[in-house]
Amino acid sequence: MFLDKAPIKVFEDVKVVPFEGWHLEWLAPNQDAMRSMMNLPTNAIDHGKVLATYGRAWTGLRKGRVVGSAGIIPLQPGVYDLWMYLGSDTFDKKKLAMKIFKYYLFKSIKELKIHRLQAVVKEDYCQGIRFAEFFGFENEGVMKCYGPNKENFIRYAKT
Repeated sequence: MFLDKAPIKVFEDVKVVPFEGWHLEWLAPNQDAMRSMMNLPTNAIDHGKVLATYGRAWTGLRKGRVVGSAGIIPLQPGVYDLWMYLGSDTFDKKKLAMKIFKYYLFKSIKELKIHRLQAVVKEDYCQGIRFAEFFGFENEGVMKCYGPNKENFIRYAKT
């Protein structure tokens, strides 16, 4: 099976576990993420089940609370889509969040021989834009009317 069923890994006070669909129900998203999550094509649990089915995905837990989930979905050999749902307190410990993301990002790129990892970030989601650019993702342009309410998103890719 493709899913990473590695044992739980602990980074300081954050326990990282394999993602399960119900984790999205337990996530208290930040306000920018909430605007996107309100427009999911299905309810959070069903959407989470789909994300848990394809690729690799993880959830960070702090004090029993979901602080964020992320994963990658294969599109074709060497090409993957990155998704993330961040909680309202994900960046309370910004350096720790970056350390965890970096660990799983580079682990996945190496193990899966990824030559292109792409993501979309809502055009006005400044934290998401800074996050993508910090990790070397390049802005490939605005995707006009990409969101369900015709919001603009930016396509980012790491090659």
